[in-house]
Amino acid sequence: MEEEQNDLEDEIEDPDEYSQRYDEIQKMIDDAESKKETAQDEIDSIEPDTEPTQEMVDRVVDSQVDEALNNPLQYIKNRDLNIKDFIDEDELAEGLISEDGYGIMNGYDGTYDSIYLDNESYYIMRVN
Repeated sequence: MEEEQNDLEDEIEDPDEYSQRYDEIQKMIDDAESKKETAQDEIDSIEPDTEPTQEMVDRVVDSQVDEALNNPLQYIKNRDLNIKDFIDEDELAEGLISEDGYGIMNGYDGTYDSIYLDNESYYIMRVN
């Protein structure tokens, strides 16, 4: 302990030696941090060389299904899909008509007229 005490007193009396030891320790810390970052980069770049398990596949499928069910429009947009591929236009028109009447189909003023001709019903709307 006396020897350690003497070493500490020497450091106090000779700050240059202390400064040199501090610089050496700091360099060792910096080197260790650099090696740690390099190791982490290597870990991050490693790609698994195994085939995905059925559990992994099921997890991804479940995640995709949940995303599609919870926000279908966003799901379609995220994948640059065409929304028309997901809409049955005839069914959409029938649904709109059954809920709101034929006027919903008229983008001009919502009015329409109907005529019955040759056993067929025709709906007339202004569209411009």
